[in-house]
Amino acid sequence: MEILGSQYSERIDELCAHLKRLSGTDVAFDDRIETDEIFGTPAGLYRSDERHPRISLPTGAPEQIVAHELLHGILCFHGYPGFSVAMRQRWPYPTDVAREICHCAVHIIIDKLLGQIRYDVVGTKTQNAAERLENLRSIVPTLDNVSSKHWWSIRVACEITYHRAQPSLNESVARDFATESAGLLPISVELASELHRHCTAMNSQDRASVKVAIRNMLRTVEGVFGQHPHCQDLCKKVVITPVYVNKIQLCSRAEKLLHFEEARGQDRQDRRDKPFLIIGHRQTGETLTVTDYLSAGELREERINLKTYLRKPLRAMLDHCRIKYFQTDSRRSQNLGPLLPEGLCSS
Repeated sequence: MEILGSQYSERIDELCAHLKRLSGTDVAFDDRIETDEIFGTPAGLYRSDERHPRISLPTGAPEQIVAHELLHGILCFHGYPGFSVAMRQRWPYPTDVAREICHCAVHIIIDKLLGQIRYDVVGTKTQNAAERLENLRSIVPTLDNVSSKHWWSIRVACEITYHRAQPSLNESVARDFATESAGLLPISVELASELHRHCTAMNSQDRASVKVAIRNMLRTVEGVFGQHPHCQDLCKKVVITPVYVNKIQLCSRAEKLLHFEEARGQDRQDRRDKPFLIIGHRQTGETLTVTDYLSAGELREERINLKTYLRKPLRAMLDHCRIKYFQTDSRRSQNLGPLLPEGLCSS
């Protein structure tokens, strides 16, 4: 199979065909790669709206990278969790933290799948660990404020957690990464032990279990750094998508499952304290969506509007608020089949 001028094996062809079956459309590829401020240019990036998978790759990307991004898409269409933050420009910190936590959990699953279809996960991750450790040695001494040190501690804790969750990864690499990180950012190792506990409890074959693990990891981060402004209300500001519902819930009144509450935060644009509304899940306590900052008049209007929709069927409320949901008992979800194409693991 040819992608962006490079030839790849039948395994990539099968993964593409599998993702096409799930999404109903062809997978689009482009070479639009953004620069990662932390570790340089990313090897690949999966992008998608509701139904159209798109993957960005550097020219001549190694086959394992292509497979990795295709598996991101396959997990997405199987209802595995992702994340979003309603006010990305005003809450950059929650966006970054949510990305790291979600990537940590999901990449553990992807590496298991890559190993099942005979890619060299051990060799690749060993090389990546060494490169990232070298980057840390040069970056950590330049950190000159509490916020950046906390952010890097979270990022390193996710790296340590990720390495520890790889039973096939060279143990000395994982140990060296944790040992040197303890000298550079001591709190990262303590945080990693808690994150690892949640990942260990995660059932990678159960999308709901993965979502619970991610939410618990976010709570752990908030518990460690929550006294600092950039981590306050972290769990409320982060939306882990999708929400899992069944047909009966979709037809029931929204107020049976959802509630909304008012919160306040500092608007980064004018440094003023302003209100916003959070729509949450009554049973799990998770945030499903967050409004922008509101004026007094807008707040009254939005509260009235939401109360109206809370009396309607849940489906109408979810659609009105553009909340991504996954119907667990729909015919489509019941017919998704295995994560990997039949025969790919054994061929």
